[in-house]
Amino acid sequence: MTEPHDISLYTEYLPTLDEALERVAAADLLGLGFRLESYVVADPGDDDSAPRNEYAFTLLSELPVRLDESSVPAAE
Repeated sequence: MTEPHDISLYTEYLPTLDEALERVAAADLLGLGFRLESYVVADPGDDDSAPRNEYAFTLLSELPVRLDESSVPAAE
């Protein structure tokens, strides 16, 4: 999860998970923050086609804050 002060530097929309994971690996290698979101897209003009997944990769100005599991309260 990102903090409100994180600034999006760049967003790219990708058609395949492989392409999205390439961006994730590059950002991780360079120590850059990123956000990866997936969503389902249906072609409105073609009722016969199956919905497909697409991905939004956003490069952030800072690394997001990560909480370790010991600091997260347990669900009741």
